[in-house]
Amino acid sequence: MKKVHRFIIQNLSLPESGEMTVVGDVFSQMKNVLKLEPGEEVGICDGAGSEAICRIVSYEKGGARLEIIALEKESTPSRKLSLFCAILKNENLEWVVQKASEIGACRIIPIITDRTIKTGIRKDRLQSIAKEAVELAGRSNLVEILDPVNFKEALDMISGGWFMEASGVASKDAASCDSVFVGPEGGWSEKEINQAKLAKLTFVSLGENVLRAETAATLAVFEALQKN
Repeated sequence: MKKVHRFIIQNLSLPESGEMTVVGDVFSQMKNVLKLEPGEEVGICDGAGSEAICRIVSYEKGGARLEIIALEKESTPSRKLSLFCAILKNENLEWVVQKASEIGACRIIPIITDRTIKTGIRKDRLQSIAKEAVELAGRSNLVEILDPVNFKEALDMISGGWFMEASGVASKDAASCDSVFVGPEGGWSEKEINQAKLAKLTFVSLGENVLRAETAATLAVFEALQKN
């Protein structure tokens, strides 16, 4: 079966039938980058869970005419997972956003920790990477990238969750959660560890091997989403 390419157009109102025209970057990607032909099917998503399965009718000046075949609604995830990840070097944080979005995270919050070296992010670029990853994975819900917060502010945003730390229980033995905290390359400070204990986070380990922060973040998201 040929792959159906998906495109997210945020805040788009999808009609249930008839035709629609897409313009701008999506039109350019269809025609010039992917070189999709009239007659091929594509998925147009609104970023909030709805997807129109469409057939390309024709390319007009500045837009693509699409015939709507069906309107589908993605089932609401049984658990919406938030990843709180210490800000890493540009390419490493981008990798985390890409992989976490593909795997199924719903929200990614960069955090500034005691041992964070870099404190700024390129939010627009991260959101673009998340959008492309969601499209590739066949999801129709956008991943939300929030502005950076400090560790204390992050704790105030949740009630419980996994705190990834070598002394914790094995992930296979941990209860399900809605939030995962991953620290920087230098690890958590003693102050942050104590704050996490006071917040009653569950300390969870990914095994004996020392992992890079971006590897730990991706694996933690995967492990958390395997829980019922």
